[in-house]
Amino acid sequence: MKICEACGRPLPNTALMAARSNAGLSLSDLAAVMHVRQATISHWETGRQNPQLPYLGKLAEALNLSLAEVLGLFTEPEALSEQGIHA
Repeated sequence: MKICEACGRPLPNTALMAARSNAGLSLSDLAAVMHVRQATISHWETGRQNPQLPYLGKLAEALNLSLAEVLGLFTEPEALSEQGIHA
């Protein structure tokens, strides 16, 4: 989850929104593919929650992204590179 340094609130996940849009999926379409409620996808996109580990592979498949790219949607690039992951 990315946090606003100035106010401490979660930042919207615009990268996830763009990836969903690029895949041609609406919020409800992605929720149906993922077998979750639409509110769950909305929470991921608004930054209120991050998906649990079991959903990352499904999300990668639904958005036609690699797992590393999906991890990059929810993690600061510096944190990924420290772990040897390049999104």
